[in-house]
Amino acid sequence: MIERLAIHVSVRRAGSLAFLPVAICATTLLLGARNTVGAELRPLALPSQNPEVVREYRRSPPSTRVVDEQVYKDFGTKVKAMPQPERDKLLRTFRERRESSQKRQRFEEAAHYGRLVTILEGSHKGGS
Repeated sequence: MIERLAIHVSVRRAGSLAFLPVAICATTLLLGARNTVGAELRPLALPSQNPEVVREYRRSPPSTRVVDEQVYKDFGTKVKAMPQPERDKLLRTFRERRESSQKRQRFEEAAHYGRLVTILEGSHKGGS
């Protein structure tokens, strides 16, 4: 109500509507500043301080799943049909993964990659 009165008074004083936009802008700025200053201040809770936000990431347990023998047989069959450069690339990749698994003490995973390496090495010797 006071804002309307202020705009109305400024229009009457000026005697024209030319100053109406200036009065509206000034009133809007005053209202905006008043609302901003009067906002409630609350302390910021950092994610590390807020227990609801913090999540613990745990290492997944080692897999107890056993790979079926047929998977290895199928892999051996597919490997024999692969071109030599592709077999060499797979051999390097599986060796790296085996070593990485051993370093992380994931021995079942390392054994799996070791078996794949053995299959690839067998096809490498037989295919060359």
